[in-house]
Amino acid sequence: MKSAHPGRPAWKVDPISLLIVMVGAAAFVWALRSVPPRPPVVRFPRQPSEFRVPAELSAAKAASLAALAVRPDDASALVDLAIASFESGSGDYVKGLEYVERARDLGALDERLFYYAGVMYEAQGLSEYAVPEYEKYLRRHPEDLETRLRLANLFYRMEELDKSIDAYRLVLAGKPGDPLVSYNLAMAYRDKKSWAEGLEALKPFLQGGTSLPSGGHKLLGDLYRGSGDPQRGLAEYEKELALAGESTDLASGMAQANEDLNLIASAIERWQKVLQLDPNHREARARLRRLKQPVPGRRR
Repeated sequence: MKSAHPGRPAWKVDPISLLIVMVGAAAFVWALRSVPPRPPVVRFPRQPSEFRVPAELSAAKAASLAALAVRPDDASALVDLAIASFESGSGDYVKGLEYVERARDLGALDERLFYYAGVMYEAQGLSEYAVPEYEKYLRRHPEDLETRLRLANLFYRMEELDKSIDAYRLVLAGKPGDPLVSYNLAMAYRDKKSWAEGLEALKPFLQGGTSLPSGGHKLLGDLYRGSGDPQRGLAEYEKELALAGESTDLASGMAQANEDLNLIASAIERWQKVLQLDPNHREARARLRRLKQPVPGRRR
C-alpha cells in the first residue's frame, strides 16, 4: 500500500496492541475513580475559645435534664449533657463521663464522644481508658493530627516508647518538620537509647535555626553523650546550666560526661552537686564511692 503522503511511511495498527492500550487506560481511570477522597478533619468544639458561655451551657443542661425527666432513655439528651459537661471544664468531667457511658448503653454512636471521653479520662489520670477512646476516634478519622498527637504524648507518659514513636512519626508525616513534634519524638528516642535517631529528629533545630525549648540543650547533651561524643554532650549541658540553672538530672548528666572523659575531679564535684540537690540519690552515692577509690593511671 502506497502512502498518501510521499516520503511518509504507512502506519499499520495492530488490533491486539490497541486492545491492550484501551484496557489499560480503562483500568487506570477505574482505579482513579475507586480511590476514596481524603476525608476532611471533623471539626467540633475542643478549645475553651470555641465553647459556649456559662449561661448557654446552663440552659443547654437544663433542657437536656428536662428531656430526661420525661424520657429517661433519651440518648440524644445524654450526649448533649456529656458535651456540655466537657465544655464546663475539668470540674464536670466525672459527671460528663457518666453521661457518656449511659448514652452508649442506650446505643449512642456520636463519634465526638470518643474524643471527649479520651480527654476527660486522660484528665482524670485514667490513661488506660483514654487510649482506646482516642484509638477508636482515629480509626474513623486517621487524618486528625491533633488527636494523634494527644495519643502520642499519652503513650510517652505511659512509657510505651515504641507506640509513642510510631504515633509521633505519623503526625510528622502530616506536619513535616514540626518543631514541637520533632522535639517530643527526640525525647522518646532518647529514653529508648536510640541516640542517632534522636539526633535525626532534632534536625529542625540543628539545621533550621529554630531555638531549642527549655530543657533542649539537656536533651541534646544526652543524645550526644549516648552516641559516644561526651565532649559535645558536656558543651550542651553547660549551655543548659547557663540558661536554666542547676537540676538533679542536669548535674547527673554532666557528672557522667566528665566520667566518660576521665575528668574525675569534675565528675566528683558534679555527683556531689547531685547529692546536694537530692540527698537520697543512690546512684550519686555509689558513683562517689567508686570514684574516690584510688586507681593507678586515673586522672584527677
